[in-house]
Amino acid sequence: MQYETALKSDKFLVIGHGTSNEVAKAKRIIETTGAAQIAAHPGTGKLRFNSDWQGYSDNFEGHWSSNVVTEPSECDVFPCRSALYIGPYSVLIFSQ
Repeated sequence: MQYETALKSDKFLVIGHGTSNEVAKAKRIIETTGAAQIAAHPGTGKLRFNSDWQGYSDNFEGHWSSNVVTEPSECDVFPCRSALYIGPYSVLIFSQ
């Protein structure tokens, strides 16, 4: 509900993945924007949209993506970790 309210008021939800250096750099950059919250949360994110799905067009690669499970674990600069598979130039939308 918290994220739904934020999105309805023209705020953004950003999900990222990268090496530990990339994650740390992204966190530093986001902190300079005055972001309301920077956090990682344990739980399962249900995949709701994959822009690379071949059902949209045969031109898409159909890169496999699925629900993502985030677990508590000290990883990089965040208290949680997960594995996320995303195709090039793609957008994935998850909800809990």
